[in-house]
Amino acid sequence: MDISAIVGGTVITPDGPRQADLLLSGGTIAGLGRAAPVPPGQAAGGGQQLDAAGCYVLPGGVDPHCHLMAQVRLATAAAALGGTTTALSFTNPDPGQGDLDCLLSRRAELAGGGAVIDVGLHAMLYDPERTTPADLAAARRAGAAAVKVFLAYPELGIMCSPRRLFELMTIARRLGLLVQVHCESGPLIEALVDTVTRDTAADPGRRGARAFCATRPPEVEEEAVASTLAIASLTGAACYLVHLSTAGAI
Repeated sequence: MDISAIVGGTVITPDGPRQADLLLSGGTIAGLGRAAPVPPGQAAGGGQQLDAAGCYVLPGGVDPHCHLMAQVRLATAAAALGGTTTALSFTNPDPGQGDLDCLLSRRAELAGGGAVIDVGLHAMLYDPERTTPADLAAARRAGAAAVKVFLAYPELGIMCSPRRLFELMTIARRLGLLVQVHCESGPLIEALVDTVTRDTAADPGRRGARAFCATRPPEVEEEAVASTLAIASLTGAACYLVHLSTAGAI
């Protein structure tokens, strides 16, 4: 349906709430003001007016951290219902799939028209030790909003070492590419797991969620955050620390 105005609502602007009609032209905001009254059911200047009385009228939300690619149409439809009109999703390579190949295949999926909102992609680096400068340049050309690395999960083979993070950030800075970092210290977690495993052998009651928390205390995140920020400072790279969870990390 072609909409010429959203009328009667409270428009949220950078300067605060404002009682106004949102005037549209060709699907684009033309301005704020007062739309000419139109009898119910009739078109106004080539489109219908949408009555937003009693509602807030807000810009579409932007979600910069999503995992949508498993079911793009369903996931983006749910996002649209919640008011999110732009989402940035991680690529999540399949087993045996290369990081760059995954980015390109996910981009092709989106080009197929399955998404109902605007979707950009973050390239997940599941094999950071083998990522080349040419790979990062190709990801940049392919429109990747960022690349993401993990400082944990050695058991999955995706953990990035501090030296490798330095190298990747150095390349990313030259390319103007944002680096996202999952900040947990994998080596510290492994050491804590070994300690807790010995303790639980003597006290089986310490298993489960309590043992998991004991192996991932705040210091594990905060050490990784400090290391990442130091490397970013040394390289001049722009970085984005995802899902921080402790006061010390902030």
